[in-house]
Amino acid sequence: MMGVDSWLPAIATHNLNHNLNDLVKNVLDFESIEEINRLPNTEVIVGSPPCVLFSLSNKGGKADKSYGIRLIESFLRVIAVKKHQPSSKLVAWFMENVPNSKNYIHQTYTFRQLKLAKWAKEHGYDPDEIAISGSANGRT
Repeated sequence: MMGVDSWLPAIATHNLNHNLNDLVKNVLDFESIEEINRLPNTEVIVGSPPCVLFSLSNKGGKADKSYGIRLIESFLRVIAVKKHQPSSKLVAWFMENVPNSKNYIHQTYTFRQLKLAKWAKEHGYDPDEIAISGSANGRT
């Protein structure tokens, strides 16, 4: 088990609840393949879009979503790499359904859309192939 969050109180609580020593880390660190490769292989990955950025109460739902979208795409990049790596153990992934975030998430993402075109070619995938598809319950 591992927790990733850029907010110290969240990581401290996670560490306390699970007897871990995870450090504060931003999901944007996983825009790098090297950082994704450092993550342990696991059967399940769970994530959540940043609630405040997608909240309807944040400027009436009209707040700038670009940072939130980057966070979501970084999370999805992790999912794609962990799903398609040769030693994959990934069985399922889930992303919390934060209201209003679904309006900014595609039903499918290709490797290219996730900025994984080079990685895909190196691993024998067509960069324009669908890397992940999502649904209301999350699936690989």
